[in-house]
Amino acid sequence: MGSPKASLMDGYDYIALRLFGSIAPVFARTFELDRSIKRAGLLIHPYLYAARVLLATLVAFLLSLYIAAIVISSGSTLTIKVLALLGTLLAPIIALAIGLSYPSLRADDRRRKVDSELPFLASYLSAMAVAGIDIMRALERIASLRVFDGVRREAQLILRDVRLLGRNPLDAIESNAVDHPSSYYRDFMLGYSASVKIGGNVIGYLEAKTSDIFKSRIEDLRIMSERLALYTELYIILAVIVSVSFYTFFTVNVMTPGASSASLTQMLLFSFVFMPLSALLILYLADRAHPKTPVKLTTPQAMVLSYGVPAGNGAILWCSSSFNLSPHRVPRDGRL
Repeated sequence: MGSPKASLMDGYDYIALRLFGSIAPVFARTFELDRSIKRAGLLIHPYLYAARVLLATLVAFLLSLYIAAIVISSGSTLTIKVLALLGTLLAPIIALAIGLSYPSLRADDRRRKVDSELPFLASYLSAMAVAGIDIMRALERIASLRVFDGVRREAQLILRDVRLLGRNPLDAIESNAVDHPSSYYRDFMLGYSASVKIGGNVIGYLEAKTSDIFKSRIEDLRIMSERLALYTELYIILAVIVSVSFYTFFTVNVMTPGASSASLTQMLLFSFVFMPLSALLILYLADRAHPKTPVKLTTPQAMVLSYGVPAGNGAILWCSSSFNLSPHRVPRDGRL
């Protein structure tokens, strides 16, 4: 057997530990990276992650300093030189902020995935318990189900602790749930483990918790409908009231003597830039508001990116070439 080949990431880790291995523990303890990484479910040691973040910050600073030196020596204007120096200061700060916030973002994504799949997990475990299947077989089945995404990974983490670390299945469940970012999942799994340990009515507990989880999901749907109504009203205000007001001002402006192409440019920017971006923002807020399901529909987003963006750019180019936005081509009487 040949020796395993080192990857680029291995080389990056080696350099990071050589440079910052001594201060990485202090950095990790200062920003509590141990707890953040556990909540995010990242399979990396906190000291190694701290060294990676510090090396990325150093690289960002050196690159920005190199670019700033090139800009300053090229004889650019004072404004560009000041911006280059400002970028030198901001680049390492941004790199450090991204590195520190990444575990929190992963923890939030982990929470959302598990919360969306928890009702199905509770129903599945209840059915498995009624059928008399033990916890290990249930976890193995969950870890192999492709319909799940977040819950499947949690089951895989529990099985890893059992098979590789030799933990008891119930202890592995508690270790997985105690630092989990989802409070619903944490209460459900810890309650399940406690019911099994004390010899309680496990089936009754699972059925009761499943009913409570579905009631909570119904309440989430009610809140979602209220938020969607608010977003719909906001979009109607932007698409109808603001649009009509803007179009009225535009019409009056182009009919006045001495109209310039600035009005037409503002009209095009409002129609093909501001309104589509506003619609996308409202759609994003609506998507974030409603409870997620294990089945993801990516076709609409792909169609918008594949057809909507090129169509919008084509419309802007067509209008620009048709109306010829040169200030000398706008008639004095205001007619286009």
